Amino acid sequence: MKQDVPIKDRIIPTIYKSKELGKKICAGLMSDLKNQGRRGQINGLVYSRNQMPSLINDKGWHHVIRNKNIQGDSKGFAYDITTPGGKILVEYLKKKIPTSITDSVSHFMDNHAPTRKIEGESGEMVAAGMRIDTTSSARMLYVPSKKNNNETAGRSTVFLRDASIDFNALLAETCVKEVLVNDIKRLKKKDNVLVYPSSERSATVTVHPTYAITHNLTNSIHYDVKDDSRSFAVFYPSETKRSCTWLLFPTYNVAIECADKVVISWDGRSMKHCSCSDIGDVWSFFGSSNIDVSRHLSIDKAFQKKRYNKVSVGDLVYTRKKLRDMKKIRIADPNAKKYPNKWMYRKARVLTTSKTNSTITIVFLAKLRWLERVEYSIDHVCRVEMVDDCG
Repeated sequence: MKQDVPIKDRIIPTIYKSKELGKKICAGLMSDLKNQGRRGQINGLVYSRNQMPSLINDKGWHHVIRNKNIQGDSKGFAYDITTPGGKILVEYLKKKIPTSITDSVSHFMDNHAPTRKIEGESGEMVAAGMRIDTTSSARMLYVPSKKNNNETAGRSTVFLRDASIDFNALLAETCVKEVLVNDIKRLKKKDNVLVYPSSERSATVTVHPTYAITHNLTNSIHYDVKDDSRSFAVFYPSETKRSCTWLLFPTYNVAIECADKVVISWDGRSMKHCSCSDIGDVWSFFGSSNIDVSRHLSIDKAFQKKRYNKVSVGDLVYTRKKLRDMKKIRIADPNAKKYPNKWMYRKARVLTTSKTNSTITIVFLAKLRWLERVEYSIDHVCRVEMVDDCG
């Protein structure tokens, strides 16, 4: 069923934590918008349960997507919703969610650290898959926090493999199949994918590299500015009690009921969205990709190109150094022992070049600015425009 969604008559979310929080957010609206950066998020500004649609009152939402007709029968409906920000694809599932996914969700929830905790929001979100470590600026997988042992960390990798393969197979049997194939194909060109052996000989399965896992999430309206692809998600409720979460697209007045097993795909980079936990327990497993990982891979490719290190004084460059060698620039990196051969990439500016052009002096930007002048081998710097050519 195809629907054209108007953008008029927007619904405004409620601040429901306290009157004091409401006054704080309303008084500092412009400041908060600036503080939240590119996500366009206002912390604490969330929808409340009483604003969610019911069977007799849509509460002002123009497009309420459900799996039940007016008699309350589940039909396994599929929806193709066209908006100015892109398509939202929805399909309610009749088949059972693979245990590899549900077991992985439980494992990640129990062992991975929450991605963020913001006043006014509720529920949990953790991450799995590929990321750029904020300390090392190196590419690696999310793993359990330090309180867990190495065996638990190793199990995360296995859980991710099994869940992502079955998740990919599940999506391929729904209305999101075409956009899924195109998304994976584009990410594969950037090498920003995970590739696993398949059950067939000499065959592999290519899946999204980064995942978010949620439980009863209520969060603020935002863009997914760190994503490098569409989002693909499966929501599933508790089998033992009535449960519901709503995925919301307020700009387009779209409310999607997640009270049954449902697959949803949308482009969070161009469509503001949020969620509101209503009742019971609802979990989700999201597949996507991280733009920082794509950028890291582009830098890696640029270092393989000809004339990448033909630099002059004043040039902006990317530098690279193995984590095992970071102590040479006065940084003790916590990942150096575990991942000694991972590359750290950092942006810098060229201050001087040597007479033989074998070394240069650079000054780091952003987090490493405090290091001041550092000498680098010319073989380990690359002009920024070379990276842009690889993007």
